Amino acid sequence: MEPSDTKSVYPYLTSKELILLTRLLQRFEYFHKNPVLTANHDLAKTVAKAIRTEMKSDFFWSLNFQPQFYADLFYNGLLPIAVRLDGFPTPRHFGRLFPKLPETAKKSGGLVINMPKLHVQRCVVCDFSWIHVKKSVRKKAKRYNVSFDIAWEEVVKGLIEQHGQNWLYDPVVETFLLLHRKPLKKCSLKSSGNKKPISDENGAFISVHSVELWEEGKLVAGELGYSVGSVYTSLTGFRSKDCTGSIQMLAMAGMLKQLGYSMWDLGMALPYKLELGAKNFPRAEFIALLRTLRDRPPKPHLDEQSVIKTKFGIMSVQSGKKFNARWAIDLLRDKESNLAGDFKTATSKGTSKAESSDSKNRKNSTVKGTPETHTSSSKKSKVRKKKRKKANSNSSLGVKEQDQLETDEKD
Repeated sequence: MEPSDTKSVYPYLTSKELILLTRLLQRFEYFHKNPVLTANHDLAKTVAKAIRTEMKSDFFWSLNFQPQFYADLFYNGLLPIAVRLDGFPTPRHFGRLFPKLPETAKKSGGLVINMPKLHVQRCVVCDFSWIHVKKSVRKKAKRYNVSFDIAWEEVVKGLIEQHGQNWLYDPVVETFLLLHRKPLKKCSLKSSGNKKPISDENGAFISVHSVELWEEGKLVAGELGYSVGSVYTSLTGFRSKDCTGSIQMLAMAGMLKQLGYSMWDLGMALPYKLELGAKNFPRAEFIALLRTLRDRPPKPHLDEQSVIKTKFGIMSVQSGKKFNARWAIDLLRDKESNLAGDFKTATSKGTSKAESSDSKNRKNSTVKGTPETHTSSSKKSKVRKKKRKKANSNSSLGVKEQDQLETDEKD
């Protein structure tokens, strides 16, 4: 199967040039032993074959950086990273065959290869009750705020500053940005090789997101990820202070739960992910689970005034809002969905210093699901203990006093 025309997409070659370059790369041992993917491959069949044959390698490779191709990869459970062949290609070897390629590769520091990964074991959270919240992390979270999709460029900058370009090379970032600005719709009725139209009733949008953690208006942690229906996948993250990475992940998890997501995909298993509560799923089980959730849009537990429908049909929190990180983390412990009042309380906490000082004056607030509730209930319990102690020390309590004590116990 041959690639489609990708003149406007990296590596800016014609279809014939792209085919020739792909065949030349297959002469290298690494690219020869790992399967190549093109825009015309049916990725659903490719993944099914990898499961059926128990493919040992995690990786495929491709020269396709089209947004539609990336959306297809996301939809079928492949997580695309990238590698760069430094110093390749050289003008001496490729100048005549690909006149534009040396200049393109020079700008990127080498030829960038798309490396879709289909993990043998995928680390996921299917039930948000699995997540462990350390008391120390929750305690520190109070002074931080979490947000979505309001500082894309700052998050990308923070990632590169901490990790270097790693795999976030220019062609990858450009494609992510296109899917961030304009999500694409997919559903099981359509694959890369099937041109049947998608009905409005089926399918869900695929979008790339940024998640931000703030401290007094300064970005201190963040990540890039993508959503496919009711599944959110974390790609890569950064932090500038100790503990802020954990706070960002936990606060985001609480918001994902509140927004109605069914699965949080964390990609490759690492110790900190397993300590968080995520579990490893074999390739076949993960793909089966993804297929049941990818066409279902998330169903938020917030009221209609607290969420918005974008022009792409995506349910999302109100744009530009910041939410108190501790409030978001506490959503992981709530068995029932919070009321609109909780949402507004958390939003008011995630603002300026002046607004946060106002919230301190509301210590006696009894809004369900907020930290102030616990303070109020603890005061009530102290009053009950004093009355009970007084009752035990006074054997001649009147009937009215006994009735009052019983009434207090029931409150």
